[in-house]
Amino acid sequence: MKRRCISVAGLLLILLLPAAAGAKGRFDRVTIAEEGSTVETLVTDEALLDFFAFSEFPKQVLAQAPRPTTKAYVVRRGGLTPDGVYQAFDRLHYYPAASPGQSGFVYYDGLVHGWSEYDHKWYAASAEGDRAMSRFIASRSTSERNDGKP
Repeated sequence: MKRRCISVAGLLLILLLPAAAGAKGRFDRVTIAEEGSTVETLVTDEALLDFFAFSEFPKQVLAQAPRPTTKAYVVRRGGLTPDGVYQAFDRLHYYPAASPGQSGFVYYDGLVHGWSEYDHKWYAASAEGDRAMSRFIASRSTSERNDGKP
């Protein structure tokens, strides 16, 4: 019975938040932090706000877990409820490609308040997601280099 309640709660979140986030399943808020960091950056790149921005779940599921050699970026996504309150939706880890021409990886941690069939699985990152994350990482590197300069 408890599992059924969690499943129903997860389903409600899946149905309500994308509608609250706007057309095309976009999230109202996406933040990214390097794994282990408490500093989250609010994402402004429209390409990272879509539900399928990082991977085309479940089409890109991997049969075996990869062994990423790059550092992870923790992505938290959510939306506003009809009464304007922010509600976290899901969390994933993005691992950039180790070499040019390769795909990055996505580990989908899952829904924050529930579960889905996508949870706790590895996926290949989409080409669009890799490009958008490359822009994000480059922008963070540039701003870090510029910090402390007059």
